[in-house]
Amino acid sequence: MLYSKNDSQSYISTFRRKFDNFSVKAPLLISFTTSANGVQVINEDKDDVYEFKWDFSIPVKNFIYGIKMKLIQDGCYPIMVKITRTEIPISKDEQIKMAIDGVNVDEIPTKKIIENKESWMIDKVISFKDRFVVEELDTGDKFLYQLDKSCIFFLQRMKRNQLNQVEAATYFFQHASLLNKIILKEDVDA
Repeated sequence: MLYSKNDSQSYISTFRRKFDNFSVKAPLLISFTTSANGVQVINEDKDDVYEFKWDFSIPVKNFIYGIKMKLIQDGCYPIMVKITRTEIPISKDEQIKMAIDGVNVDEIPTKKIIENKESWMIDKVISFKDRFVVEELDTGDKFLYQLDKSCIFFLQRMKRNQLNQVEAATYFFQHASLLNKIILKEDVDA
C-alpha cells in the first residue's frame, strides 16, 4: 500500500510560491535561489548567505518556518526597545530606612521612578497598507499596528542605523495606531 507520495518538483514549486509570499511580508530585504539540492537565502541588508538543504519529509510550511527562525536567531529581524518610566510613591518604611542609613531628612524623596524595558520584534510588514505585525518578545503576544508614515522609510532608517532600537520604538509608537491583538489559532482552540 502507498501511504503518501512526495514529488520533489511539486515540493520545490510549492516552496517557491509560499516563500515568495513570505519574502514579501518579511521586514528585511531577502532574495532566494532554488536548486535541486536546496535553497540559498540571501539577506540583502547585510549580504549574509544562508544555505538550506531540502528535507522533503517535512511540510513546506515547517521548512519555511525553520528558515525564519534561523533569520531571527541571527538577528536579522528588526528589534525595537520601548522604555516606559513610571513614577510611584516611596513607602514610609523605605523613607525610614533612608533616614536610618544617613540620608538628610530634607533630601528623602517621596517618589521614585521605575524604568521598564519592553522588546518588540517586527514580524511582518504589509507595505502597501503601512501595517506591521509586531511581537512583544517578553510575552510572545502579537499586535497589528497601522503606521501613519511610510513603513518602507521607517525600515530603511532602522537598517541604516539612523535610528537605534530605543529611538525606533519611540518613533514607531508615536506614529502607529493599534488595530488589534492577533489571537493565534492554538489560543482559540484552548
